[in-house]
Amino acid sequence: MASTSSPTTTNSNIDELEQPLDVNISEMNIYEFIRHIDTSNLRQSRMNMTDDEFYRLINVAKRSLESKQCNESYESMISSCLGLINSEHKHGLDAWNENKTDFYEHKPCDVSVDGGNPSGSINDDTIKKMDDYQCLVNQKKNVWVTLAGVNKRTYTLDSVYKFPSEIYDKDRRDRLDKTITKNKNNENSNQTRSTYSVSVSKSIQFCKDLGKVYYVWKRYNKPLKDLYKDYREKDVEAELRAELDSGNASDERINEIKNKNNTINKPLIKSIIKKEWDNMGTTEKCAFERQINSSFK
Repeated sequence: MASTSSPTTTNSNIDELEQPLDVNISEMNIYEFIRHIDTSNLRQSRMNMTDDEFYRLINVAKRSLESKQCNESYESMISSCLGLINSEHKHGLDAWNENKTDFYEHKPCDVSVDGGNPSGSINDDTIKKMDDYQCLVNQKKNVWVTLAGVNKRTYTLDSVYKFPSEIYDKDRRDRLDKTITKNKNNENSNQTRSTYSVSVSKSIQFCKDLGKVYYVWKRYNKPLKDLYKDYREKDVEAELRAELDSGNASDERINEIKNKNNTINKPLIKSIIKKEWDNMGTTEKCAFERQINSSFK
């Protein structure tokens, strides 16, 4: 994969800071076959698998058993989607491009519940970690932090954000200094680990402050729960209107459904849709995702 450096822009070009991220979407489906394995007939399921699928299944199991966070399989997926060489080591950077001009630290995050923006953290942050990043930057290399939204219903990714690591440098060092000072002043000798949180909103703001370009790929233009709200809103309103027109609603129910100006109560619509979404199981949400995906084709 070619190097994608993060140039600095002027304030007049601030709207151009967000750029599309080129990803290989086909690599996001590499675990989907696992969802369809018939555990009641494993012999037949194995016969239906290709050798590649069986090898992949073994790799996922091994990574999960050896993992402290069980994110390695998704880190590998991010690397594949971006055309990178994935590191097999537990510590250090997670991936790099073929020419070793770009290095990556991946932060997969489960967004299955609400489909929101991913976030992550740099655990046990140290001056050495920061200096190692900066050393690569000083060598005209690019170091990136990816925040990826993992959909654990479908075993795939819903979003990938790619930010230049140098945008966090000052903030990371400031936080570490405060933690070190706190530990020195702690009379109980309890040492606090320095954990640095990374979010999409914080990262975008840093890029804006420093005029740094960042890259984004998103499966949907908004969280899946909001797409469900858009999908159901008119139907729920029509259902409530039909309930009023039926003449069977009690006075209390009528007051709950409509406003004084005879419009349908919007908060009630939102409440009904939210309850529907919260009560939906994995199978139903997967079915809705398939419906959404087919409408985007």
